[in-house]
Amino acid sequence: MLAGGAATLLSLLALAWAREIVRGTLGLFGADPLSRGVQVVTLVFAIFAVYILDFAINTGKPGLRSLYTVTMTESKYSAGRYSSFHCGQCTNASARRCQCLGWPTHRRR
Repeated sequence: MLAGGAATLLSLLALAWAREIVRGTLGLFGADPLSRGVQVVTLVFAIFAVYILDFAINTGKPGLRSLYTVTMTESKYSAGRYSSFHCGQCTNASARRCQCLGWPTHRRR
C-alpha cells in the first residue's frame, strides 16, 4: 500500500507537470518546445501517467477492502453500503432540528 501511495503521488506530479517535463527533456536534445512532435510526446507521456495513476490507485483498494472486512462485524460492513441513505437521514434530521429551534430553513414569499 505504501508503494501504491508513492506511485500515486509520483504519477500525479508527472501528470501535473507533463508539459514541462517533456519540453525540458526534449529541449536538452535540441527539440523546439512548440513543435508538433513535442506536443505528441507530451500527450503520450500524460496518457502513460494516467495509466500509472490508475494502476497505483488500484493497488490500495484490495488491501483496504480486506482490512475493513476483517475488522468490522457483518452488520457494520453491510451498513456501509447504504451510507448515502444514512447521510440523507442525518441531513433531514438536522433540518428538522433547525425548524424546531425556530431557525429559518427557507424563505417564504
